[in-house]
Amino acid sequence: MKKELFIGGLATATAVVIGGAVLISSYGEDFSFLKQGREIEQGIIEENERKIEELAWEEQKDTKRYSFCFAEVKIESKINLYSPLGREPGEMQHKSKEILLFDKEAEKLFVLAHQSNYEYQGTRKYQMGDIFVDIPLSESGILNETYSKSENQIRIDFTNNYIYTSITPKNNLWVTESVGNETQMVPPRSGCNAVYELYQAYYSSGNSARNDMVINDDIMSMDRKCKGTEPMYEYDGSFSFSCEMIDHQKAKEMVEEMKIKEESQRVEEPKASKIQEENENYEENQRQTIEAMQKRMEELNDEMQGQKAPSGI
Repeated sequence: MKKELFIGGLATATAVVIGGAVLISSYGEDFSFLKQGREIEQGIIEENERKIEELAWEEQKDTKRYSFCFAEVKIESKINLYSPLGREPGEMQHKSKEILLFDKEAEKLFVLAHQSNYEYQGTRKYQMGDIFVDIPLSESGILNETYSKSENQIRIDFTNNYIYTSITPKNNLWVTESVGNETQMVPPRSGCNAVYELYQAYYSSGNSARNDMVINDDIMSMDRKCKGTEPMYEYDGSFSFSCEMIDHQKAKEMVEEMKIKEESQRVEEPKASKIQEENENYEENQRQTIEAMQKRMEELNDEMQGQKAPSGI
């Protein structure tokens, strides 16, 4: 459609509306080009992304620069969260299966795809006067995501001597938290610090220093205790990482498999979006809930104190 025709069509439609006749519907199809244009544009973007991805896989056949490994990462930790009204002890487990790309020039391990499985069980403990309240809660979630190298999801940086215990997902609110009959989407809890030095010396019973990062031709692994204190938060647990070498074809097949799971998950996301929208003000909802509980506990405490008063007073 020519620009002049589009503008003229709008002018004609406006004149008809002013005249009172309902004839604008005859021009309704003129706007379909907007939808078609968006669909075409999205199709071009997706096709370009597919071509770029294929070129990247072709480049990564260069074994002098690139290699691949299949990694398993696990964090298990006991967590204590503190608030003005009490504390929240619990235990979490976060497992991840990953396909990693080792760029030998950059000296980094990049995450190409991962499947994360997260679980947490805890109790919110509050004390209001003489009344103690325990509220059980649970959290769980499974996340499948794939990334291009340009998205820069780094697991290990050999140049700067760091290993990252977690990565930043595209979708951060992928965990369902259940407290009583209430559910909401939340981020997973962190059971270990986000970054560690890659090599950390420890001493065996023979007093000889060793590194906790073990590397040979086919596998690398690490097992480390993690314990720390953050504002209103402390954790005590373990972090483990192992990565076994795989070939280019196997890596590509595994990434494609996770991409299918990611697409399936994306279809399911609209079902969870309503929950997510209802909890956009997550912190405010938490504050209001705590205030309501505090008020009710104070009322119950006052009632109990009144019942204890001697008769005749």
